[in-house]
Amino acid sequence: MSRWVQKLRSVFTGATHVGTDSFGNKYFSRVQSGEIRRHIEYKNGEMMPTAELSPLWRAWLTKKRDLPPTDQELQVEDQKKRWLKQRVAELEREDAKLRLQEIAEREGRDHNVDMSPAAFLRGMMGDAIPAPPTSEQPSTPPAREPPTVGAADQHVESWDPSKR
Repeated sequence: MSRWVQKLRSVFTGATHVGTDSFGNKYFSRVQSGEIRRHIEYKNGEMMPTAELSPLWRAWLTKKRDLPPTDQELQVEDQKKRWLKQRVAELEREDAKLRLQEIAEREGRDHNVDMSPAAFLRGMMGDAIPAPPTSEQPSTPPAREPPTVGAADQHVESWDPSKR
């Protein structure tokens, strides 16, 4: 729906614009039959999943809060969301490390040996993935051009299935 149509509809319905979220959706309030009605006009005219809307705006729409969220409240919510995302990434890394340690302990190896993702794959797939060359073993050039990945994972990417 065009912006002009939305504006005309807002004028004729008596809706008051109370705020806009980070997606560009606009929130309105109007009085109808003595009762306060709240609604949202989506930026592109198409509905989006309510789970993607800000919890503060959802609470306002469902009348769980009386006033629309302030800019400061929305900024605090964004900061919390960013912090939570970072924390989840940290916990996932810690969890992966613990899983690798558990695998090493089950196999009776020293848990401080090699905790790289490649070591995890070797632990899961057995001898299907060769171990990286150590300083005692001479390094052989890869069968193909080395990929542009992290050094710890290069041996997995350069593994040649024809050498099985």
